[in-house]
Amino acid sequence: MGSPAQSLLASPPGPNRRGVALLSGILALVAVGVLVAGVFVISDLDAKSVKNREASSRAMHITEAGVAHALGVLRSQFKATPMTQLIRGADWTWGTADDGLLVGYSGLTSADEIPAAGRAFDGGTYFVKLKDDPADADGDGTADSNNRLLLECRGVTADGATA
Repeated sequence: MGSPAQSLLASPPGPNRRGVALLSGILALVAVGVLVAGVFVISDLDAKSVKNREASSRAMHITEAGVAHALGVLRSQFKATPMTQLIRGADWTWGTADDGLLVGYSGLTSADEIPAAGRAFDGGTYFVKLKDDPADADGDGTADSNNRLLLECRGVTADGATA
């Protein structure tokens, strides 16, 4: 008799493949881990972006409050004041600490003043300074000749955002 007949469906003996499933499983777990880490990084960047946008909006709100305050004071109490005096300050002298600031004028209350240290508002501080506008043809930044001023205002939030 001879050797037993082999089935046509049986596979011929080949290389040992027992570790392939383990390697495939580890690679799948690594791929899932990378995807999950990517989702967390994107979420974190999105949260930082939203926080930055919100802080920027608050800084702009504070800046606009400073502009409104300064314009209100200028329109109500300084209608007849020469622009050059507003640039040089209440003492009319260029190069002193009150240049371009709304401080030290007679009739100006402490609630209306905006000192060099700024004025606190809504969790931040705004700073206002009056300057001669760049379009003034006289070229002298200490005197005005065209009845126009530049109102420079900066708002800073408690977390450091600036507008």
